[in-house]
Amino acid sequence: MPNPFKRTLLVSAMLAVTLAACSKPLSHDELLQRAQGALAAGKLNEAVIDAKTALQQDTRSAEGRRLLGEVFLRQRKVDEAAIEFEKSLESSKDVEVAVLYAEALLESGQAQKLVTLYGDPDFVFAADEPEWLAGVARAQALSGDTFTADDT
Repeated sequence: MPNPFKRTLLVSAMLAVTLAACSKPLSHDELLQRAQGALAAGKLNEAVIDAKTALQQDTRSAEGRRLLGEVFLRQRKVDEAAIEFEKSLESSKDVEVAVLYAEALLESGQAQKLVTLYGDPDFVFAADEPEWLAGVARAQALSGDTFTADDT
């Protein structure tokens, strides 16, 4: 006669596996929403997992790339954040993402890249955004071009 404790444990494990196999996977939008909630709650590792899972479903998701970049920025992984913001901007020209990208570039020591982007026609969409311009001016000053920074 089998041990009742082992039988209960076995049935519980089988039930858990069955439920996990039957549960519907979350959609891209649901994962991003959950990641946003985790970010707001300061649960950065959970936010990374959900954002990356959402990006597996849609690798060109501008929103997903932005969210992952924001998490990386909060984790002080500024190089990774800059990469994600750049990928987000490739999919969608968003001024707020451009500002975050500028911040990540400055914090990762890539001021010269930001100065170069300022002259890039692909970044004309952000030309009137004061926060973008402030980041560019800071990059120009860090690059030693204080006169241009003052004009910007």
